[in-house]
Amino acid sequence: MSGRTLNQLYIRRFLDAHFAVDRGYRLILDLGCGASPYGGIYGRNGVPVISADLFPGPGVTVCLEAEYLPFRDGSFDCIVLTEVLEHVANADLTIDEIHRVLSPGGTLILTAPFLYGIHEQPRDFRRYTEFGLAQLLTAHGFQIRVLERRGNLVDVGTTVLSHFLLLGFEGLARIPFLQWIFRPLNGLGRMLVFGALRVQFSATSRMASLHPPEVGENLTMGGHLALWTLGYDVVAEKTAEPT
Repeated sequence: MSGRTLNQLYIRRFLDAHFAVDRGYRLILDLGCGASPYGGIYGRNGVPVISADLFPGPGVTVCLEAEYLPFRDGSFDCIVLTEVLEHVANADLTIDEIHRVLSPGGTLILTAPFLYGIHEQPRDFRRYTEFGLAQLLTAHGFQIRVLERRGNLVDVGTTVLSHFLLLGFEGLARIPFLQWIFRPLNGLGRMLVFGALRVQFSATSRMASLHPPEVGENLTMGGHLALWTLGYDVVAEKTAEPT
């Protein structure tokens, strides 16, 4: 699917902000890289990146299971795990392995969906709240430096609406004998949808008071927009042995 969804726009902004600064990383692991949609962000300071995934594909350096990483202890200064945790069979083993192969004080960059449709089925196993993510990472020897919500109720509603609009455009483009009419309209419709998502993203990003990104006591029914989010973005530091 061409264009960028709200999820992708939020994730890209989060990663851009983190990697805009040279943090002294010497080797980065992009774990569960898929098609490496954000790979250019990680390596822009000239840091080597190993791209790993369960399945082979363009740009995949090594195929592996996230629960059993074939690397020595302390191999990486930074591990990136974008929209992967929901797909691994055993999240506890995965976080343990990430902790093991990170150097002391190493950084885990993690994003995870919350209110998002089932995808990559049947390997879509779970969703985490902000409290579940905090509990998981803390139990496995990480200290959370950043834990932010990714959008609010408006973003969730817009994501659902855009999904069905795009499906509708694609369906019309498959109607026999009328494809010559609807195929060009499909392309135009997709451009309009993704353009509208960018406008929505820009507008919502300027209204942080409606959805405080930092988790904590602001999560109340009074701030009801913040009770709904597309997902979470996390920066965590390896600080201790897993419990």
